[in-house]
Amino acid sequence: MKLTYISSDKNDFIDHKNVKNIYIGNSYLRTILFSTLNCKNLILTLTDIGNSYIKRSKLCERYIYIFHSALSTHVAYNKKAFWNYDIIFCNGEYQYNELKESEKKYNLNKKILLKTGYLYFDFLRKKNFKSQAKKTNTIILAPTWINKRNNFFEDYSYQIINKLLSNNFKVILRPHPEHFKISKKTIKKIKEKFNRNNNFYFEENINDFSNLEKSDLMITDYSGASIEYLLIFKKPVIFINSSQKINNLDHEDLNIMQIEKKLREEFGYQIETKDIDKISDLVQTAVRQGTPKKKEDIEIFLRQNFYNENKVAEYIADYLIENCYKK
Repeated sequence: MKLTYISSDKNDFIDHKNVKNIYIGNSYLRTILFSTLNCKNLILTLTDIGNSYIKRSKLCERYIYIFHSALSTHVAYNKKAFWNYDIIFCNGEYQYNELKESEKKYNLNKKILLKTGYLYFDFLRKKNFKSQAKKTNTIILAPTWINKRNNFFEDYSYQIINKLLSNNFKVILRPHPEHFKISKKTIKKIKEKFNRNNNFYFEENINDFSNLEKSDLMITDYSGASIEYLLIFKKPVIFINSSQKINNLDHEDLNIMQIEKKLREEFGYQIETKDIDKISDLVQTAVRQGTPKKKEDIEIFLRQNFYNENKVAEYIADYLIENCYKK
């Protein structure tokens, strides 16, 4: 079987003899390519196909979506983010139900919704991360990117880092890739102030998982990284109740609680922005006590909400071979 892998990142490629890699960049050529592609099956991790600068090609038979995040489909994503796909591989029951309800609510064409599971969870499981025998007093800050006031990264990250370092915690700042584009001033300010502190580390490589493994706790606002940290690493998360990333203003139409809110309320610690000055006390408590619920409860949540543990890639590959490439 021959595959073509297209990416906007020069360093993103598949090293396999049956894969043809194409680097397309971010220019107008990318738009032209996608609108004129001739293929039977186009597999994407890109949302909003047909709603933005990336259009559907009339020459492509099927558009297939694979999730690169465990977030729910109806709050952090645009309202029409998944409307123009033919097949969607769902991470878990929550996404399947959300997409079904969206079809019903807005009278959309029915898609093929497959109960496949979350590839990234299986990827992390295969890393065989080891639990730390001792606490390291290491805290990860993992903000999401959001263009709103009361923004965690822009408004509170400097204060939190300063507070934690003053209380002898080690701090790893793990920005979202978009922050390197939209928050350059804040990043510069943080680096200039803290880079000489031996207890501060600025993480620029999001593919380095060693810091997630050795850390004790994560602080975030609404980052999808918290889902992996809680459910796979089974470590505590403190959620800052700052502005939420809501890209679908009509999300209440579906009357379904998003999974990120469920996790926040059932397994997370929360703190209001007005109480940021007290965050060191909450960090100490969370590091000492661990997640508010037992690891067994986390495993139950995983099994109830996500499909095909450790078998996701095989499930997807078998479906594609049997239903998409043999026809």
